[in-house]
Amino acid sequence: MWNPTELRYTQLRGQADTEAQLRFAPYSSTAKATHALFRMAAPRLALSVFVLMLAAITLSEGLRGAGPKKCCFRFNDNPIPKERVVSYVKTSQRCSNPAILLSTVAGRQLCVKPSAAWVKDLISYMDNKYLKGETSNL
Repeated sequence: MWNPTELRYTQLRGQADTEAQLRFAPYSSTAKATHALFRMAAPRLALSVFVLMLAAITLSEGLRGAGPKKCCFRFNDNPIPKERVVSYVKTSQRCSNPAILLSTVAGRQLCVKPSAAWVKDLISYMDNKYLKGETSNL
C-alpha cells in the first residue's frame, strides 16, 4: 500500500537541493482534506457574509421609515392675508429646508420660510385663533 508522505517525498526529491528541504515538505491526507474543506467553505462563507450584510441594510432602511411626506424647495415670499389661511403644518426635520406649509381657503398649499416676520405673526394668529375655541377645517 502506498503512503502519501512517501509519494510526496519522491516527487520533491528531484526539485529539492538538500535532504533538509525534503524533511520540511510533509504532505498527508489530513492536509489534503483540510485544503479541500477550505476550498469548499470559502464560497459558502462569502455568500453567508453577503446575505447577512443585505439583511442588515434592509432592516436599517425599514427602521428609518418612509421619509418625509412633503418638503419645500421653492418658497412664497409674498405675505398672505390671515383670512385666506385655513391651517399650517411644519415640514419634517429630515427635509433639507425648514419650512411651513400653509393651506389656503382655495385648497392650495404654499411653502413659506418660518423665519419671515409675517409668517411668525401668521402662526401666532393661527395658534391663538384655535386656542380660543374655534374649530379647524382639518
